[in-house]
Amino acid sequence: MTLLGDAAHPTLPFIAQGACMAIEDGAVLARALEGAASVPEALELYQLARVERTARVVTESAEHGNLYHIKDASQMKKAFADRNIAKERAQWLFNYDPLKVPLEDEDLPL
Repeated sequence: MTLLGDAAHPTLPFIAQGACMAIEDGAVLARALEGAASVPEALELYQLARVERTARVVTESAEHGNLYHIKDASQMKKAFADRNIAKERAQWLFNYDPLKVPLEDEDLPL
């Protein structure tokens, strides 16, 4: 058994990626099940392939929630002036391809 989507990594809505992560999870899980020698191996490959990405989305979403809830206008201006959020997201968030992410672990016999 495995979990995916919000059941695996509940995420705040501040970068609007909850449903996207569920779709990515499904794509990676399907690839892992198709290519692995056994279900336990596939589930391990799925987890390894997704943990870094989903942790970053969850963390970034929480950080954006903090940004979006700054009450002082001058602090908010400073917080956003120091960041180019669109550029940051373009560099890591939007170019992820669940159909191409590597599914491998040197510790698993493939």
